[in-house]
Amino acid sequence: MTREISRRKRKKKAAGCLVLSRRTGRFLFCRRPAGAPAAGKWSLWAGKTEQGENPSETARRELCEETGLEIIEFPEHVHRMTTSAFQFDTFCVVVDDEFMPKRTAESDGYAWAPLEGVPTPVHWGLEKLLSDKRAISILSKVVERESGRPCAPEPFGKLRKSRIRARQSRMK
Repeated sequence: MTREISRRKRKKKAAGCLVLSRRTGRFLFCRRPAGAPAAGKWSLWAGKTEQGENPSETARRELCEETGLEIIEFPEHVHRMTTSAFQFDTFCVVVDDEFMPKRTAESDGYAWAPLEGVPTPVHWGLEKLLSDKRAISILSKVVERESGRPCAPEPFGKLRKSRIRARQSRMK
């Protein structure tokens, strides 16, 4: 009985990592592959936490497995999304320049884009991250500190609503 209760209370945990190019001030995004949940949507490199891992270790391992990028330093924590059954931590790591990630079955493409121009459509988790004012503030400061490029994106929800309004106004 106790074992059953503890299984029910355990949250599923996962973590992911955004990669920022110091030279360009752009982030690396991946497109989810056909057959995956939310196929064709843009996301960040991420995966489930394995037994004994902390969120930072998960993000570093997933980044290496899915892009080939091995990072030694601990990435900067940006955001934690928690529901009653799930916890997802987002980190950010800085590299000197843009690179081509290795091809794996984990993605169907990649794009380097500024925070102000994230490719769409986006995965719901990335949308939640980009809608969080605190996360946007942290990421903007990282861009400005590391690349020297000014960065002042709108939270994603506002940006998406303004794009929808703009699209609707063109249809009239």
